[in-house]
Amino acid sequence: MDALKKVIPQGGETKVQHQEKGLMEKAGDAAQSAQKTAQGEKGLMEKAGDAAQSAQKTAQGVGEQVKTSTLGAVDAVKNATGMNK
Repeated sequence: MDALKKVIPQGGETKVQHQEKGLMEKAGDAAQSAQKTAQGEKGLMEKAGDAAQSAQKTAQGVGEQVKTSTLGAVDAVKNATGMNK
C-alpha cells in the first residue's frame, strides 16, 4: 500500500500527470507571453508608421513654406530692379 501511495499522490493524479500538467501550464504561459510580445511589436510598428507619416507631412509643409518665401523673394527682387513690369 505504501508503494502505491508513492506512485499515486493523494490528489489522485500520478507524478507523470502532475508533471504534464505543469508543463502544459508553462507552455500556455509561454504562448500568452509570445502573443503579448507580438501585439506590442505591432503597436510599435504602428507608432513608427504614424511618426513617419507625421514627419512626411511636416517636411511637405516646410517645403511649401520655402517655396512661398522664395517666390516672394523673387518678386521682391523683380520689383526692386524694375523687371516686374
